[in-house]
Amino acid sequence: MEHFVLVILSVLATGLFFVVVPMAVLMLWFYWKPRAVPCAAAGCPANVRVDAGHASWTAVIGRLNLKVASCSLWPGRRGCDQSCLRDPAFKV
Repeated sequence: MEHFVLVILSVLATGLFFVVVPMAVLMLWFYWKPRAVPCAAAGCPANVRVDAGHASWTAVIGRLNLKVASCSLWPGRRGCDQSCLRDPAFKV
């Protein structure tokens, strides 16, 4: 029984080290910097920064979800639908 527990812990640690951590780091690195994308609502370019921590966590659990952390057009357009996140600049 002791060996069974060690095997299970080893498999979990290996998965964490070789799958979860690299995925989290990749997502943090990719979404860390702001991007200039066109704003569909305003019709002008905007500098948009994605919430990298949220993107990283949701990618690790298997469903990437992006949220805008900051935008150069805020606070005037703060309640927008964040359609700029569909821009190809945000695709991994």
